Amino acid sequence: MSLFRSTELTKISFTPGVLLKGRWSEGIETRTEFSGTWQPASGQDLQKLPEGKRNDETFKCFAPIEIAFTAADADKGVSGDRIEKDGVRYEVILAAPWNNGLLPHWELLCKKEKEGEQ
Repeated sequence: MSLFRSTELTKISFTPGVLLKGRWSEGIETRTEFSGTWQPASGQDLQKLPEGKRNDETFKCFAPIEIAFTAADADKGVSGDRIEKDGVRYEVILAAPWNNGLLPHWELLCKKEKEGEQ
């Protein structure tokens, strides 16, 4: 997929939660293993994010186009997929498919989750 060294990553997504008899039930977690590249986000990458989302715990991931990714959208109340690398979870905050015919892939910006977030 890339000229850069690939690493083993895990995509974690959730089915939508439901309200059952007045109690919230979280969605089911689904895990998908994939190979992708992982690097710190550049200053130019961080400029694509809203002001409150820019920090040094943001990374860029290039992933196979065959796997669909969902980014977080606070306005719609949508939680983004998670990427797990070396036991640490990162939330996908920007997901852009690139399908130029030469090397189709996803470009993802991921922010490290804080303790207790999901």
